[in-house]
Amino acid sequence: MKIIHLISLHQWTGPAEYVVKVAKFLKSKKEQVIIGFRNFYKGEFKNRLIKQGIDFTECLSFPRGFKPTMMIKDFTNLTKIIETFSPDIVHCHNSIENIYSSLIKIRRKNFILVRSIHNSKYLTKKPFAKILFNSNDYLLTNCNYFKREMIEKFNLPENKIDVIKGFVDLKKFKPEGNKDFLEKNYKIKNSVNIGMVARFQPHRGHKYLIDAFIKLAKKFENIRLILTGRGESLIPLKEYVKNLNLSDRIIFTGYIGEDLPELLRSLDIFVLLQEGSDGTCRAVLEAMATGLPIITVKRGALKETIVEEENGFFISDKRDVQQLVHKLQLLIESHEIRERMGRLSRIFAENDFSEDKQLEKYYKFYRRILNERDF
Repeated sequence: MKIIHLISLHQWTGPAEYVVKVAKFLKSKKEQVIIGFRNFYKGEFKNRLIKQGIDFTECLSFPRGFKPTMMIKDFTNLTKIIETFSPDIVHCHNSIENIYSSLIKIRRKNFILVRSIHNSKYLTKKPFAKILFNSNDYLLTNCNYFKREMIEKFNLPENKIDVIKGFVDLKKFKPEGNKDFLEKNYKIKNSVNIGMVARFQPHRGHKYLIDAFIKLAKKFENIRLILTGRGESLIPLKEYVKNLNLSDRIIFTGYIGEDLPELLRSLDIFVLLQEGSDGTCRAVLEAMATGLPIITVKRGALKETIVEEENGFFISDKRDVQQLVHKLQLLIESHEIRERMGRLSRIFAENDFSEDKQLEKYYKFYRRILNERDF
């Protein structure tokens, strides 16, 4: 089996990690895989591919915006790659590579075209979206909610869409292990630690969580807010916290790499107020695997990840600070509820989001569609 994965990214994101892990799993099965990514911009993706020993091509730019010269060059180069490699499957993860591959497939019909829908932004009714979706032989998405949206909005046949949920490394993210990350690095101990791991962008809701914490901090002396990540809204939020004289209680850790499992084990409550580029909300899955109760919004794949009052709580809107305060207070006040919900989070992660199980589903999906092809 020969597969080309195309993803117009250069940074290390949730979808990028899934693509690399699927490729590595296929390689372990002795299948041939090449990844094409956005090489025009500097980013971490290439270094990760080298580290994982995954074959890739550097001749694709996938430019942002309408750049005809670069797009024509990409189309020509991708055509040559497909002609040389002769893939059985071309698997696209964003729209620009899907457009190129669909046009190539008109002339070269001897490969199966697959498109993954990783998040809800692709489910808006944009011009030609239905045509592009229908140009694929199969569509993959990460939750049943997205599948229903695709069927209803674009009138797509149900048998054309498969669902494979997100996954987490249960051996890396686990409740057992060192839990003193915050004590070692920030001298924080004997406190209830509320955490959020997300890129600092205005729409991710950090400001609402901070405002909720401000209200709770007046009542509870032993709570801390731990915000992890990087991004454009980090500096203004730091300034906001500084002006409130809460810098000793609201900690900005910056980006955390290999130490992330240890950081998560130092938390007591995990919050995520909006998904990012990865609709499976990988950060939530990692927190669940670590055994944490979750507070989040009832959107997309999260609807099928969190079970209300079992492993966490939903709030109706990320902007509803008072509702967020209420849910946080329930968990802050009850160690018993936190422990019970945390145990269920781990169980749900093991049952539904195991990396090994989900990667096997990808492999079976590829095998099935190869057996079904009629050319």
